[in-house]
Amino acid sequence: MSVLELKPATIKESLLNLVENMPEDVTWDDIQYQMYVCEAIEKGLQEMEESDGIPQEEAERIMDSWFE
Repeated sequence: MSVLELKPATIKESLLNLVENMPEDVTWDDIQYQMYVCEAIEKGLQEMEESDGIPQEEAERIMDSWFE
């Protein structure tokens, strides 16, 4: 089960779901990284809902310029 499939009501529930689905030998760094990724995804989804994001084509153009 993916963390993104669940829509917990609170941040605490999200964190508990995240940790419960991690292996027993998880490190603090692993937890922090996964928290960062989940937060970034949530922020992106929220921006899309609020139409604050940028179009895919513009994002690709910006990213292409990084490699010129």
